[in-house]
Amino acid sequence: MAASSNAFVTTVEPLGAHRFTIVWLHDMDENDNDSARFVRSLQLRNIKWICLYSGVGSLTWPNGVGMNITTWHNINMSTDKMQDHLNGLDYAAMRVADILSNEPAGSVIPGVGGVGFGALVALHFATNCALRRFPVVLRLAIGINGWLYTYDSIKSKIESEYGAARSTAYQSILLTHGASNPRVPNFFVNKSVDSLREAGFTDVSLVEFPRLGHEITEDVENAVKAWLQEKLALDPA
Repeated sequence: MAASSNAFVTTVEPLGAHRFTIVWLHDMDENDNDSARFVRSLQLRNIKWICLYSGVGSLTWPNGVGMNITTWHNINMSTDKMQDHLNGLDYAAMRVADILSNEPAGSVIPGVGGVGFGALVALHFATNCALRRFPVVLRLAIGINGWLYTYDSIKSKIESEYGAARSTAYQSILLTHGASNPRVPNFFVNKSVDSLREAGFTDVSLVEFPRLGHEITEDVENAVKAWLQEKLALDPA
């Protein structure tokens, strides 16, 4: 797989015909090179992977101590309200939309995925595509060790948006989660899955790993690979 990069994107070109483009989003305190290593490990043909780089932002703990870190938006745990996080997720999702809107329409099927904080952005972007806030007909979304930040409101939003129900039926969504994850409580992940299904997303899968925390192991890679092979018409390796 050939790769190219600039300051904010590393692109892993497809082996074989280019049929799918998936934007992949790294976790907090990681970068696009981490994403590129992960997607290469899947060894899947026909997929162009666009590994977006978040840039450096600030993380402030409840005690006021702050640090610079790669993150999709600035986080202040002592003062931020829900709307602050939503504004940050909206901005990151707009970056994904800008990337995918430049891909060939019709001939290339788009998807999005991410790890940790990147998974939050990916799932936020997917639901906003269903709500028709972006001009992207999204086929799939993957969230590793993440959750849907708006799980408590997604059902009412889908029900109130004309045509959104058709979009939910088109998307396939995969969440994977380590049951011993110290950063992402099981409650958030399970609630996200239930809320997505209740909102009309009919193809939502959850793969749990009882002995894992936040780390990504070969078992996680294999689960993502098998799911993509099931959902997409890929040439054999």
